[in-house]
Amino acid sequence: MALVAAAVTSGCVAWSEPAMTQRRLPLARPVVELRTDVLPGQASILGDGTFRFVVDAAHLCRRTELVKEEVAVVERKQLTGIGVGAVIGGVAAILAGTVYAATSDQQGGSGAVLVFGGAALAGVPLYQRYARPPSRRERVAETRDVPTSTLDTACTDASVGRVLGELILTTPWGANVKAVPGTDGAAAFALDWAATGIDLRAANPGNRLMVAWRVRSGRTGLAVDWTPTIADRDQAVALIERAGASRPTEPPELVLVAAGADGGALVAGEDTTMRVTVENRGGGVARGLVATVRSSHAAVDGVTVDFGDLGPRETKTRTFKVSLREDERETQVTVVIKFALAAHTPPADHGLQLAITPRLCPPEKLTRVQYKARRDKLQAMVKDGILTEADLARYDAVLVGCLK
Repeated sequence: MALVAAAVTSGCVAWSEPAMTQRRLPLARPVVELRTDVLPGQASILGDGTFRFVVDAAHLCRRTELVKEEVAVVERKQLTGIGVGAVIGGVAAILAGTVYAATSDQQGGSGAVLVFGGAALAGVPLYQRYARPPSRRERVAETRDVPTSTLDTACTDASVGRVLGELILTTPWGANVKAVPGTDGAAAFALDWAATGIDLRAANPGNRLMVAWRVRSGRTGLAVDWTPTIADRDQAVALIERAGASRPTEPPELVLVAAGADGGALVAGEDTTMRVTVENRGGGVARGLVATVRSSHAAVDGVTVDFGDLGPRETKTRTFKVSLREDERETQVTVVIKFALAAHTPPADHGLQLAITPRLCPPEKLTRVQYKARRDKLQAMVKDGILTEADLARYDAVLVGCLK
């Protein structure tokens, strides 16, 4: 009976499907790496004109604590369907043998055989499952380091200069200045405040200085944008002013760019706008430029135009009105523009001839007689060389539009 039980239960135990488990092992060695987001540090503009940037060495690297995690594949012994059936059958045989032995007059006999056979039938798979080692087996499938926390820290075994190399400062006016940080992490950038190109006479010149200043590591590319405080901005403005006062003054070079009347002529009975444009092509400031208009015609003579100050490479245009009467008899006027400038050479005097044309369209429409009178006057101006045939054609087109 025991041999039969052993033969039946030989396939009653099998290994389970593999299961994955994870477990944390003691802490691994932490990893210290250069940070990759921003260059830590503080900047300031000093009174001697130096831009100073101090690298925050205590926060230059990142320390990451790691835990070693192990992933294992685990298999356990389990009863198969045959094994479960053998256990149930063995228990049933034991119960049946016990009952038979208790109710039979015979001692031992068939009841004992059933009990011993059932014990063998149920005991063999149970022994194979629970008593015979090993009851489980596993193998390590993967081992990995898992970060648990990250803190800022100083970089180990290297100075700030060795880690970052040369630092490059980019100013708001586009200059790139280089400096190497010292053992204390401080880098001093020498700036040429006279070469900023910032005009302190302009409205709110300090606004340009409030644009971000960039400090970048030439070796690692780690960078930071720094915005000056109000105190730093005022310090920079003072340095620019001091640098401009200390360098040799360059003279201005004033040139008359354009002068004339809108439409190319003065119009009788109307207000005509005249424009005068002057450019400073030099490197110095022209202060207090004034233009005076001289002419034999009283309506134009004596007009004064104030240009004020012109900075280097600055251009200004000034306008003024000339009013002529409706019954103006002159057909042209000579104008001379004279310039006056303190301390420097003003632009040369400029003369020009301006035609005086009749008002082509009065408030009311023209009659045929009025049209002919105006056209005859324009033809006379062409004959005298004051107007060209092209001018006549243009004005005549306007006159035709004024007819009733």
